Amino acid sequence: MGKIQMSDEEFCYEYIAAFDANPTDNIERSFVFLVNAAAKLSLFFILSIVLNIYDKAILLGLLDLVLIISCFLYPHIHKYVRKRNFLKKVGLNEKQAKRRYEFIKYKKQYMPVVQRMCRLNLHPILKQLDMLKSSFRSTSGVLSEFVFEREYTDEDYENSIDQIKYNIEERDTIMEILFQIAILEDGIHDDEWELLMSIIKNIYTRIQLSNDDFVNMKIDAFTNKYSKFRRSFADDANDKKREESQRRLVPPHLKPYYAILGLDDNASDKDIKQAYHNLALQYHPDLLKNADRIKECEAKMAKINEAYEKIRG
Repeated sequence: MGKIQMSDEEFCYEYIAAFDANPTDNIERSFVFLVNAAAKLSLFFILSIVLNIYDKAILLGLLDLVLIISCFLYPHIHKYVRKRNFLKKVGLNEKQAKRRYEFIKYKKQYMPVVQRMCRLNLHPILKQLDMLKSSFRSTSGVLSEFVFEREYTDEDYENSIDQIKYNIEERDTIMEILFQIAILEDGIHDDEWELLMSIIKNIYTRIQLSNDDFVNMKIDAFTNKYSKFRRSFADDANDKKREESQRRLVPPHLKPYYAILGLDDNASDKDIKQAYHNLALQYHPDLLKNADRIKECEAKMAKINEAYEKIRG
């Protein structure tokens, strides 16, 4: 499956045209034309009987029957052909097309915010994908495209914040997902916490209210629930000590693994995570852009994973 060469709006428009249960305008016009033709032939058929022209009546009756059957079959045939052509054009099967359409319609609006959270968390994207698949009930291919491969602007991010803000029923759910992304593997770092607090302030602020206790209540609720997952200063100090030790000495047997990740011997722990994250974004077989070279990427990712695991020890 290659990359879909159309905008999200075009995809949804063509999906609806191909899968909508109601006839399109063209089918309606064809249906009306056939009904009118059948009605005229029926009139000729009745007149032929009245005038005792039985052979013509039989012929016209058969034609009449064919047209009437065509009235019912043509919309279904037309719809089948249009559906088949659409699926071939986008390179998806019917189930995949439906999932993509529903994702664009109901979940795409949250992705700029989700992406910003994911990019602060430099841990293996496979864990992020697994978590997001469960949270949004979508596929790796769709999520990898909309979360990891697309580039969103600051305007996209602000629009996403507004969408969450006005979707009262979904706000708490989205915030829970964002906190879960931040927690992955080693807890919530300071920059992640700051972003989470900023999002809370934006999406829970009520319109035309400058002093909103509701925002503070939400901040307190999430803080009480998730503050225990924040990285402590002691952990940060340990990280620094580990990085300093790592810079001083790298065992010879680990040097080839550093090379696989494209790192120097003096790479810090943060450098290692960043290198792994960047390579995963480039070679992970679950990413849509790698659909045509899955085996190659699986082999590459196996080496990258091994190197990362060896170095992290």
